[in-house]
Amino acid sequence: MGNLGTRLSVSPIKESLRNWTSSIIWTLVANKARALRRFVVYRFSQNKQSDESTPTFPPEVVIEILSWLPLKSLTTAQLVCKQWRALIHDHYFIQKHMGQSSVVWHWYNVVRAGRSSHVDSFSYLHGCDGLLLLRNNSSFKYCVWNPATRRVLELPDPHSGNYGFVICYVPATGNYRIVAIFNDRENGREGCEVFTPGHSKEWRRITFPYIMTANNGYRFKDRVSVVSAGEAVHCLIVIKVGDERCERVVSLDMGTETFTVSHLPEGLTCNRTTLWDLDWDGKLALVQIVGQNLEVMELEDYKKHRWCANKKVIPLRP
Repeated sequence: MGNLGTRLSVSPIKESLRNWTSSIIWTLVANKARALRRFVVYRFSQNKQSDESTPTFPPEVVIEILSWLPLKSLTTAQLVCKQWRALIHDHYFIQKHMGQSSVVWHWYNVVRAGRSSHVDSFSYLHGCDGLLLLRNNSSFKYCVWNPATRRVLELPDPHSGNYGFVICYVPATGNYRIVAIFNDRENGREGCEVFTPGHSKEWRRITFPYIMTANNGYRFKDRVSVVSAGEAVHCLIVIKVGDERCERVVSLDMGTETFTVSHLPEGLTCNRTTLWDLDWDGKLALVQIVGQNLEVMELEDYKKHRWCANKKVIPLRP
């Protein structure tokens, strides 16, 4: 949704407003469209009687009410005043709204009218806060799509030989960044480049740490995968040179754009078919299935290269 600004601080709702707020929220749930129209009309009438800079309702009340509205209604609500527009585009509000939204599956059946018709197909690469990073499978162009506003941002061509793309929100700057890890064929090393939608016109290179020098043989990349978790982008990389094997996690802090390199936990082997790396509640986790259990190892602090002391064991069957 663009530059979302800084996070709003929400103070507790006063006791005198709790019952009133609950009744409004209940009305919104029962009939959101009608409640929105009444709320907007009332807000406009208040603007005629008072200065627009003076809020009619406490911020926490407005946030709670708007967070229950569907996206289509929020598109209308953001036209009420500048304060509402800024609030709806704020990252805290987006997180709150997504947390209260239910997941709905849609099946799109595309019927071609004839042989001459053409429908472009896209591959989903990554998503963040409702923004989708896609690749056109026909033109091999990349774009960011916002389904809520139906806006599409086409990206400049990235470096070829990509291992992975992710889009993430950077709290320190209040904007989004797209990170690509690729194979630099000129020197045989891994490379990294960053693009900031709304602020960049071209990809910007960042020096990627060199993992395992190939002095005595061919440097073979057995695995390179990219995961965005919390405020960092992690790259799980496995390099083979002859009989030697190097397994590392390279983490890019998005606030400082600096890298740290961590060893894998002792006793854990990176098997490309049985071990998965994923975002586990804002942290990188290495997950594997052992018997009837799911075993999870979290990277608790990538800056200090510290993994969790004990793995989490989650039964797959009750």
